[in-house]
Amino acid sequence: MSTAITRLARVTGLVASFLTLLVVLSACFEASNAVSAPPVWKNQHTQLFSMDYMSDWDVSTKDLYLGASSPQLEMLQGTLFTRVEDPAASLHVLYATRPNNTVSSRDLMLKLFLGSSQHPMQASSLSITALNGEHWYQGSMEKQVKQSDGSTLAVKETVLGIDHAISANKTELYFIICQDTTSSYAKTSHDYFERMVKSFHFSS
Repeated sequence: MSTAITRLARVTGLVASFLTLLVVLSACFEASNAVSAPPVWKNQHTQLFSMDYMSDWDVSTKDLYLGASSPQLEMLQGTLFTRVEDPAASLHVLYATRPNNTVSSRDLMLKLFLGSSQHPMQASSLSITALNGEHWYQGSMEKQVKQSDGSTLAVKETVLGIDHAISANKTELYFIICQDTTSSYAKTSHDYFERMVKSFHFSS
């Protein structure tokens, strides 16, 4: 009798273990086959602007220090949108209150963003584009960016800039900088940048 009971207990234990294993395997199978929700367009709204962006992009605060390159305007505040799957792809919104009438978005674009104080871009390299009822300067450039491993990366940038009047005595400078590797820029612009830029609105 005791032998039969022992065998029954063993069989019951084996069945219980088998059922537990099935539950674990089933859970693992479901987890491995779980499909994450596809990315969707979201809206980033701040006190200064709003813009659409894809949910699989990171949003962070990143200011730009100009320093000696622009003694009259040393700092631009910024919001950076970065594509998680392709960190080289980014869109940077930069802004600052204009300190005086001698500083303009046009000059900063020619002498800092698209050129340098020693080799500024020609004014003719800029075009005017309409964006939600406002007229922005726009220009593009390609450059070689040095990587941490010493290699260089071919990058294309498109910069938009505007002197946005808040009142009779206050003007803000805004810049939108779209960047990606030269080889991927056209696709990234088609898939993301174009909609992001077109969705830009001033909050005030």
